[in-house]
Amino acid sequence: SAQKLFEKQLPNSPDRKAALKDWNATRRNLFSDVTIAGFLASDQTLFHAEFPFSWRRNDRSVLEGGIDSVMVDRITGKCLLLDWKTNDVSPSDVEIFRETYRPQLAAYWKAVTEIAGLEVETGLFSTALGHLMLYSGEELQMEWRRLEQLPPAQLENEIRPDEADGV
Repeated sequence: SAQKLFEKQLPNSPDRKAALKDWNATRRNLFSDVTIAGFLASDQTLFHAEFPFSWRRNDRSVLEGGIDSVMVDRITGKCLLLDWKTNDVSPSDVEIFRETYRPQLAAYWKAVTEIAGLEVETGLFSTALGHLMLYSGEELQMEWRRLEQLPPAQLENEIRPDEADGV
């Protein structure tokens, strides 16, 4: 059904060649990824696309945003938070790619953890690579500790790398 949907939407793509390349990479790996497959296999998983949130950090600050995909297993209380990235990234640039988006994903992770009280697994899914890149909880906690020390304007710039880079 995913293939049929893709074929139906392909004529609307501004770059059919890139869309085909990314879809082939994504399709090869998306449904076979162990982490994603675990959530997809459960009939107790709730799926949320373009998930908006607003988290009051303290008396003077609120963090708001929209997360591409949130999956919640109602039985285990675990959550998978995914941010889809369509950047044209090469395998040699994966670490730079992860570093670029670490602040954004740390903010999402912290907000969902605080709001929902769930165990949150967090990652980027690169459509160009067709690959899920997970962040560890320790990595995100360390990044959040760094971010919460920043002045508000700098925090905003760091957690919105696409806007800062004009992407």
